[in-house]
Formats: sequence, structure tokens, C-alpha cells
Amino acid sequence: MLRTVATAVSLEAVAEAAARFLHGFLPSAQVTVTPTAVFAANIVGETAVSLPIGRSGFWLNIQHSEPFTAEDAELLQTAVSLLTTAPLPGQTLLTTAQLSLLQRLNQIIIHNRPLHDQEAGLQQAFRQAFPHASARLFWQQTEPERLDLQLVFGQPVSAALPPLDGKKTAVYQQPDGTQLVVPLQLNPKNRLLLLLEYGQQTAVSPSDLAAAELLAGQLGVVVNNGRLFEIAWDRANQLETIFRVTEYARLLKPLAPTLQTIHEQIQHVFKTKDSYIALYDAEKQLVSFPSVVDQGVEMAVNPISIYDARSLAVWVVTNNLAYTTGDWLEDAKPVPGLRVGNLSRSIIAVPIRLNDEVLGVISVQSERRQAFAEADLPTLTAVADHVATIIKNATLYAQAKELVEASARDHLAAIALRQAITAIGDSLDHAVVVRNFLQTLGGIITYDTAYLFLWQDQRLVLADARDNHQRALVVATDELESIWNHSTLTTAVLHKKEPLSIADVVKDSRWVSLAGQTAVRSWMGVPLGADNPLGLLVVNSFQPNAFSQREERLVSTLAAHAAVAIQNALLHHQTQQQLSELSILYQASATMSANLDQGFVLHAVAREMVQALQVDSCLILVQDEASSQFQLVAQEHYAAKVSGRQTVRNLPSAASFEVLAQHPALQQALSNGSLSLRQDTVRTATERELLEQSGFRSVLFV
Repeated sequence: MLRTVATAVSLEAVAEAAARFLHGFLPSAQVTVTPTAVFAANIVGETAVSLPIGRSGFWLNIQHSEPFTAEDAELLQTAVSLLTTAPLPGQTLLTTAQLSLLQRLNQIIIHNRPLHDQEAGLQQAFRQAFPHASARLFWQQTEPERLDLQLVFGQPVSAALPPLDGKKTAVYQQPDGTQLVVPLQLNPKNRLLLLLEYGQQTAVSPSDLAAAELLAGQLGVVVNNGRLFEIAWDRANQLETIFRVTEYARLLKPLAPTLQTIHEQIQHVFKTKDSYIALYDAEKQLVSFPSVVDQGVEMAVNPISIYDARSLAVWVVTNNLAYTTGDWLEDAKPVPGLRVGNLSRSIIAVPIRLNDEVLGVISVQSERRQAFAEADLPTLTAVADHVATIIKNATLYAQAKELVEASARDHLAAIALRQAITAIGDSLDHAVVVRNFLQTLGGIITYDTAYLFLWQDQRLVLADARDNHQRALVVATDELESIWNHSTLTTAVLHKKEPLSIADVVKDSRWVSLAGQTAVRSWMGVPLGADNPLGLLVVNSFQPNAFSQREERLVSTLAAHAAVAIQNALLHHQTQQQLSELSILYQASATMSANLDQGFVLHAVAREMVQALQVDSCLILVQDEASSQFQLVAQEHYAAKVSGRQTVRNLPSAASFEVLAQHPALQQALSNGSLSLRQDTVRTATERELLEQSGFRSVLFV
């Protein structure tokens, strides 16, 4: 093996010779020789090991399929000892101190220790390894151009920077001394530059040159591992931050408490008393601020337009870009900014975005300059991305919940409406239909008082009035009818034949308040039927904004069915009345045909008239042709029929009617046909005189 190594021209040849030597004892061993250690230095119980080849600066790396035994360890040490005595290709002998420095770095790499924890020992080892030099390690970045100092060994000879465009290890003579620069490319955009500086008239020895290249390689591994560890640590911290911010918002809840919980966690994680969460409504073109905290105190901030050129939140939303500054007062600003609370110096504002949709902004702020670390921007950005999903889910949850609740309300309303319609149409009695209509109204909507007016003789007449407990209301009927017969609201409802509601009657000039009705705040008027309304339904509430389009639609549907039921009841009543009249006329005709005596016939006519027309009295007077005087020949009174007495008090006398029949105005009216008088409709003094003389409130002369 020694003869082969002595004539070897490459490290591969040396490794092949060592492998042939070991295969006699370790048939499956794989052997390499490298300038740096690949595996740990432990042997027994391991399947791979790296052993230093003396002070050559090279390492013998052996891998085996089975763990090494104590005998294997002795064999490997023997092989390394033999290689130490033979010259290796391109070998430059390193000093013991240089090997010690490299071995210390190897241990740092193997055990993945932070470099700053070993800095004191490395400084001492460097001074022993390079007694005539100091060193600086730089991190060079090309895009954007940047040069950061990473490490310093010893006292720098000068403040000069190394050449930044060198591709290989090179020695440069400078006025202050000699520079040895070792570049190490890590990736296309980053590399390390190890700068060793020697005093004047100090040459760079071959061992220093070889050791510097090995040192640069090992420092590159250490620094790169440190950066990777820092990235991993930042990522772990970021994930922990995301978890802490979002863990309380994972359950689907309404958006407002969800944002409140997220905001509290953001304040805790970023250790700030000034922050806000803003949401963007694309439909309304507004940026709202559901959660704003200034100096630890919650604030209410009005929404602003998306076109507000002063707002940083608007700038972040419209540009879909994050913004960060360590000093808002001194740094360049994209917008003037809107001051909310105390003036902030350090600001981070990131968009809350889901794919390409910007949902809002999260911003943390501080009154101190440079209050936030470099890692806070990507951390807050990652938090905002997760918050976007939470906001979207909360929004979808709210929409789904609203749809479910609306469907449930509509379902219950449909059931109540069907039951109400059934109850209304269950009877053909007009009074029962009207009463059932208002009684079932409370199962459809919530109200305080309701009034039902029906058309009668070209005017609205109060048919029923009830409160929300279905109790009959005691009202001033005449005043109520007068107001709603002349109200512009009545005209609007009946003319358009559509429901009309007032959210707050206090703010509406059309409203006319009644005595005892000052508590009314919301009003709704609904026509009773669509094509030809039978009347008007008035519904009141003591709360403002009580009636929506939904209530209008439900009540309008119920009113339409009630109109049909009332119309059917009226038709039924008319039919029954006509049948009754025909039956009475038939009986009267039969009675009169049975006995043709004038007195009997006239009394039969009077009796049947009272029954057929359901009036209080019927009187028949006959005029004597010779004297032209009227004489009462037959009369029938409902009160006398019910009581069974022949005379009833407070009935008009026969003489008064005989005198009344001679009245000129009545004679003139009868010459033209008939005359009908009602106490509530008389128009002239003569008509009022005739009605008073009759002694009745209503009278028909034929």
C-alpha cells in the first residue's frame, strides 16, 4: 500500500490503495480521501467514520455495512498511521496549530454548534494557526449588491475591503501590507470572501495558503449552516406565531368576535399597543375598521372611501403590496397617512389576501423607531394569509347561517301563513272572518296595534281593532275613521294597491297622530285585496324600523286571502238574504192568496216586510180618495213581536205618521218614486225634519 501511495497522482488513487488494504478484513468497505471530514470521528459501533491523515490536512473516510468493532478500530488506526508516513498527492504540510483550528471547526460542523458560542476558542486557535495575520469574513450578495461583515479574527491591519470580483484564491500587495483573498461561491447570488491581512514585508507561506482555503471552506459550511438554522428558527417562530394567532379562531364563528380574537393575539405576539385590522368592501368601495387599538384602548373609526389618497390602508389595498418603515417621519412615504390616535414611527402594514383578492389590511405600529425586527414583516404576512382564509370562512359561515335562518324563518312563516289562511277561510260568517283575520295576524308578524277598515258607502268604516294580545281596542271610532278616510297614506296605499310602511313616523310628515297613539313609531298600511281593494289594514308598532319588506310581503299575502274570504262571506250573506227574501215573499204570497180580505192582506204584508227586511217597524197607510187624507190601516213592530205585547213604548203613533204622510215634501218625493232617509246621511233641513217627525233613525217611504 505504501508503494502505491508514494506513486499515486490523485486522492482517488490513494483511496483505492487504502481500500485494497482494508478489503482483506472489511470486504464491503467504501473508502474516500477528502480535504474535510465527512463523518464523525467515533469508530466502535458506527458504520461510517472520518479519520485525519496525520497533519496532511486530508481525511480518510470509511463506510461499512456493519458497525465497526474494537478490532476494526485498531485496523483503521493502523491504516491511517501507514498513510501518514507516505507523501500524498499535492500535499502541503500544515502546522499543528492550523490542523488544530481546522479540527475545532470540524467539531463545530459535526455537532452543529452556533459559531458565536465557540468564538473565544476560535480566536485563540486562529492566532496560533496564523500568528502573522488577521482575518475578516464577508458575506457578498449580488442582487441587490451588499457586503456584510460576518467574522473578525485578530486585529485588522487596515480597513480596506477585499476585491469583489475575484474568482480564485489570490494574493494582493497593498500599501499597508499583503492581502490573501479566498472566494467561496455558495449560490449564484451569494458567496463568502475570506480576507487574511499580513503586515508589510510578510510573505504568505504555502501552509497558510493551503490552510486558508480549507478554513474558508469550513467557515462557509459553518456560516451557511448558521443561516439555514436561522431561517429554520424564523420559520418555526413564524409557525408558532401563526398558530398562536389563529388557534382561537379555528372554530366557525361570526366575523366580529373572530376578528377581535385575532387582533388580541396579534397585539400579544408583536408586543404592540397600536394596531388595526381593516376590511375592504368591493361592492361599497369602502375600507372599514372593525378593530382598532391605540395605546391599548379600542377605538371606533369610521369607514373611508377606497379613493382616499391619504390613507395607508387604502394604498395597501389598491396596490396589493405590503409596507414597512422603521421611521415614518423620516422615510419616504407612499401617502401622507391618516392619523389615528398617537403618531406612529415604526409601521408594518400587510394586505389580507386570498389568491388575488384583497380582503383587507393588518397593521402593527409603534411610537419607537426601528421597533420591529426584520423577520416581523414575513411573519405578519404569513399571519395575514391565514387570517384571509379565516375571514373568508367566517364570511361564508355568516352567509350560510343567514341563509339557514332565513330558510327556517320562511318555513315557519309559511306554516303560520297556511294556518292563518285556513283559519280565515274556515267560516262564511262575515264577522267571524274579520275577527279571525286580526287574530291570526299576530302569528305572522310582531306588532302592537292593528285596525281593519272596510269600504262601506264609499268610505272606510272601522270593522275591528285589536292589540298584540288579540284584545279589542277601545278607540274613538269617528275620529279614527275621519283621519284614515282623508289621509294621504290611505290614498297612496289604495291608489297603488301595494303595501306601504314607514320606518319611523316621527320623521314622516304624512303621519297624523291620534290621542292615545303617541307611542306609535312604525306604521304599515296594506290594501285588502289587489285588484279592487275591499278596505285597508293598518298595523302599528311602538318600535322604529319594525317592518321590513318581508313583513310587507307576508301581511300582503294574508290580506289578499282575507279579502277573498270576506268577499265570499259577503256573497254568502247576500245569497242567504236573497233566499230568505224569496222564501218570505213566497210565504206572503201564499198567505195573501189564501184570504183576499184587504185588512188581512195588508197586515200580512206588514208582518212579512219586517221579517224579510229585518227592520224594526213596517206601517201601511191608505189615502182616502175623497178627502185625500192618509189613514194607518196596518202596522207590524219587531219589538212587539218579540215581547208578545200588542203595544210597545217609544214607538211612533199612528196619528203622527198620518200627519207626516200629508207633508208636502214627502208628497213631492213620493210622486217621483220613493224616499230613503238616514240619520248619518241627511243633507237638508227638510229631510232632517221628516226624519225627526218619523221618530226613527232610518226610514224608507214607498
